[in-house]
Amino acid sequence: MVKAVIREIIKETSDIKRLILELDKNMPFKAGQFVMLKIDSERFDKLIPTRAYSITNAPNDKFEIQIIAKIIPDSKFSQYLDQLEEHEEIEVQGPYGRFTLSDKDKINEVTLLGAGTGVAPLIGIMEYALQKNIKSHLIYCDKTDEDLINIKQFDELTQKNKITCKILTTRDKNSKRTKGRITLEYLKENLPTKKGLFFVCGPPEYVTNVVGYLEELGIDSDNIKTERYG
Repeated sequence: MVKAVIREIIKETSDIKRLILELDKNMPFKAGQFVMLKIDSERFDKLIPTRAYSITNAPNDKFEIQIIAKIIPDSKFSQYLDQLEEHEEIEVQGPYGRFTLSDKDKINEVTLLGAGTGVAPLIGIMEYALQKNIKSHLIYCDKTDEDLINIKQFDELTQKNKITCKILTTRDKNSKRTKGRITLEYLKENLPTKKGLFFVCGPPEYVTNVVGYLEELGIDSDNIKTERYG
C-alpha cells in the first residue's frame, strides 16, 4: 500500500477525469499495468470498495502515476472519486497485471487497438514505446468527438510523425474523424503492420471481436495481448 496525494485533476471530457498522483514512495511498474485505488472510509463516513484503474503513463522515477477515470453517477467508487479535490490523499495498491510492454519484449513495433476508456493503458504503453524507439501504431474508437480521450497528444504525435494514428467515432454524424467501427474489413485496409506485438483493450465484446479479426488476418495469437474493461 502506497499513500498518494492528488497533485492535479484534469477534465478530459464531460465524464472523464485524469488524476495525477504523487506517491509517498516510488512504485516500480511496467507500462500497461493497473493499480487498485482506495478512499479512506473516514472521508465519506462509509466503507468504499477499492477499484482498479490502469496506469496511463510510462514508468518513471518521479514518484508519479496517472489514471483516467470515467465518472459514473451512483457508482460504487467513481462518484466518490469525483468528489475528491487536489491535495487530498488516496491509497494505491499494486501494481498488477500482465498487459505490459517492457524491456523483455524484444520488438521493433507495437500496434495498439483501444475502445473507450480501454485506451487508458495504451497511452502508457505508447509513451514507453516512444522512449525505447519502438514504432507505434494506434487505432482508437469512441462514441463521439467529444468523448475522445487524450486526443490532443495523439494528434500532436501524429503531426510530428512520431506515431501512426487512426481515430474512429461510432455515434457522431458530424464527426471530423472516420465514422464507423473497427471491423475485419476496416483492419484489412488499415492495419499498418503484421509485425511486433498487438495490444487490444476495451469492452469484452470489442476485445473478442478484434482478436478474432487479427487472427483471421494472420497475426499469431502469441503476439496479441488483451485487457478487458467492464
